[in-house]
Amino acid sequence: MVGDVGARAISVRLSGDGARHAWAEAVHHKATEAIWREVGLDPAGDLAYYAGAELSRTVDGDAASWWFGDPGGCCGRSAHAWAHWFEHVLCAGWPLFTHLAGEHGLVLEGSPPAYADLTAGGALVVLRRGLWIAEESGLFGDDAHVPLADLTPGERAAHASARRHCQCTLCVDLPPEVR
Repeated sequence: MVGDVGARAISVRLSGDGARHAWAEAVHHKATEAIWREVGLDPAGDLAYYAGAELSRTVDGDAASWWFGDPGGCCGRSAHAWAHWFEHVLCAGWPLFTHLAGEHGLVLEGSPPAYADLTAGGALVVLRRGLWIAEESGLFGDDAHVPLADLTPGERAAHASARRHCQCTLCVDLPPEVR
């Protein structure tokens, strides 16, 4: 994962003389489809809007990258969530994406992200009927902040848990042995 002011990116390396752009497009389509299905996004919600407006991909030499922008600094939570979920899909779908690379005359280099790396250090939590980033000072959404002092005792416990291990839908559903 590469981070930058206003954007996050996930990159993989490819070798071979095949169709890199077509492969990146196929991975993008399959990954976003899997995220919609596995996370159960509300088509009318802000995370759904983000998917249509801010996800992009680039191919530069041997690198294929997917970018999760934060235009105007107003979509940090969405960018973080989509990048995190995309990494989950890369991890789970690595054999499929490796096979797709072969079908496109390419070799997918390296290894998938480790699930333990995806959950360690925490970040996301579902509270108050929404998805939040759990930071030291409280909860952050794209356009909202709930200070730690304003959380109920139960919410503070969930916040503390999310600071240790991500509590998003995909991380919570992982078997304990891979967390």
